[in-house]
Amino acid sequence: MCNKVSGFTKKRVTRIFPYALLIICVLATTGPFIWMLASSFKHARDISTLVPNLLPVDKVTGKIYVPTMENYEQAIEYLDFGRMFLNSFLITSIITILNVLFNSMAAFAFARIPFRGKNPVFYVMLASLMLPYPAVLVPTFYIIKVMGMLNSYQGLIAPNIASVAAMFLMRQFFRTLPHEIDEAAQIDGCSYFRIYWNIALPMSTPILATSAIFTFIWHWNNYIWPLVIINSTKFYTIPLGLGLFVSGPAELKKHMMIAGAVLAVIPVLIVFLIFQR
Repeated sequence: MCNKVSGFTKKRVTRIFPYALLIICVLATTGPFIWMLASSFKHARDISTLVPNLLPVDKVTGKIYVPTMENYEQAIEYLDFGRMFLNSFLITSIITILNVLFNSMAAFAFARIPFRGKNPVFYVMLASLMLPYPAVLVPTFYIIKVMGMLNSYQGLIAPNIASVAAMFLMRQFFRTLPHEIDEAAQIDGCSYFRIYWNIALPMSTPILATSAIFTFIWHWNNYIWPLVIINSTKFYTIPLGLGLFVSGPAELKKHMMIAGAVLAVIPVLIVFLIFQR
């Protein structure tokens, strides 16, 4: 009897443990965002409390009050948020579109087209992934400076229109497509580009969507590269704008920084919801 109870308990614990671990991971991931969202509707003085509270509670009286939008109004006015949002959206959208296009073309060539030196070139490109970002940052900055692209949209976009990591993932996907498709298309007189454009791309929407999501999120949140080449607020993106809150007294601007961060997250969530399928 004891063995049966012990076995039942062990089986139950084994079944519950993955769900408990998943719940902990979800709370650890979404907890900060939930707190940030709740705090964005509080008065500035009520954000910093000894015990975190999701409700808008007055720090002095302890009473719950109606959520306020003043943090968002101040953040939008302080940052010129409309222009920064437009800059971020324009730059990130162009980078994402060009990234998916160029990466998929290169991936298709490495996966499906035979040409001399294909493997050595591919391995050299993969080896570049081992270089730390700061090691690439300095020569890239020098090239952009020589080309006269500092403080410009071109300087923000040009170095980011291709990604070796994304190209590698697409190449692996293209290699799984049956080669009989290429042979049949070539018999019908299709060129490699037409095979790529009319056959391979429509069959590759999952990997294209995945690449688009990660590319958009990465470059929407990119802070280092814009910080290096941009010193005019005309070209500021949202991450650079949020960084302005750190340059002054943190306590005076914390409420605006939280509201601005919430606004910055919304487009990323929308893109994820659109492409999740």
